[in-house]
Amino acid sequence: MARADHIAWLHHGSSRRTRWGNLGLWRRGRDPAMEYPQACEALARAVGQAAGMQAGDTVLSLACGGGEELALWAETFGARAVMGLERAPSLAAQARARAEAIHTGCEVEVFCADACRLPALAGGRFNRIVCVDAIYHFGPRAPLLRAARERLFAGGGFAFTDFVLEGSGVSARRALLRLGAPLAGMAYGEVLGREAMLAQLREAGFEDVEVLPLEGPVLDGFCAFARRQAQRLGWKARLSMAWRRVATTAWLIRQGRAAGLGYALYCGRVAAHDP
Repeated sequence: MARADHIAWLHHGSSRRTRWGNLGLWRRGRDPAMEYPQACEALARAVGQAAGMQAGDTVLSLACGGGEELALWAETFGARAVMGLERAPSLAAQARARAEAIHTGCEVEVFCADACRLPALAGGRFNRIVCVDAIYHFGPRAPLLRAARERLFAGGGFAFTDFVLEGSGVSARRALLRLGAPLAGMAYGEVLGREAMLAQLREAGFEDVEVLPLEGPVLDGFCAFARRQAQRLGWKARLSMAWRRVATTAWLIRQGRAAGLGYALYCGRVAAHDP
């Protein structure tokens, strides 16, 4: 979801400009008073809490976008050290600039790298690994989950948000979702049901795995916001390619909801006695 051209339109009209770029966690799903940066921060905060993040942790942030979540881990959660991976060079540059403005004493590093390459990347181990609204962009989940498990200390936590596909849905809408998924950067073949993803987490070695359904406050909330934003922008702005991509994402989500598309927050931990 996070691309510099998209984010400019999503932030239009907000009282503060940030580098946030995700679907957001919207109060009651449709709160017209909630601004985009607030919703984005709320979703990231929920992921950090699900991972069990606390003061003194070392954190690996996968697909960190423009770096706002790195500041959240350092300034709000009190992380001691944070590493961010971001595959888009422009966003990685923004994340580095954002990291330079963090003055908590937290050591922050940003690398321009794809999270799918995590198994091959050099680096140490972490207390927490998080991925906010981005894992659906990646290829096979199973290797990434195993790599995350191997990079965590004993007692460490992993949390991420992902799309969910349950039941058979409406067949025509599901076919449309399959065809349109690449437009939103979604790896459709990797979108699983909740129980299937929990099984993958267990197979990767995680314990105490949990899932929290979030389709209402995330998917429905984002679509409602996109409609409000379109009205705010006016017809000329809506012709821009950047806004058309945002609108296409919202449209695909609406079609996907009829096809059984959902959204969830997953988390798991490594056993405390793990070597």
